[in-house]
Amino acid sequence: MFFQPTNNPNRNSQKIGTKFSGVMRGVAAAFATDFDVFLKAEKTHIQNTERHFQEQKNVTRDFRTWAEKKEDDIRVRVCSPSSLQVLHVISA
Repeated sequence: MFFQPTNNPNRNSQKIGTKFSGVMRGVAAAFATDFDVFLKAEKTHIQNTERHFQEQKNVTRDFRTWAEKKEDDIRVRVCSPSSLQVLHVISA
């Protein structure tokens, strides 16, 4: 027989409560461990995402710098006296 009644009714309920709270402590500990693992994984994911966006930002900045240099290079070529003479000859 699993449950043996005693003369003290509170004693049985205390045993059941103790078993239940022990199970709940185990569940809570397992949940806390899983949650810690989850938080660690999320933190790593966020760091990787930030690193990726920083790399993309650097690539974008480098491309803009390259484009500005090319644009300046084109302006210099178009505005140089020799290219103006060529444009003048072509238009004449």
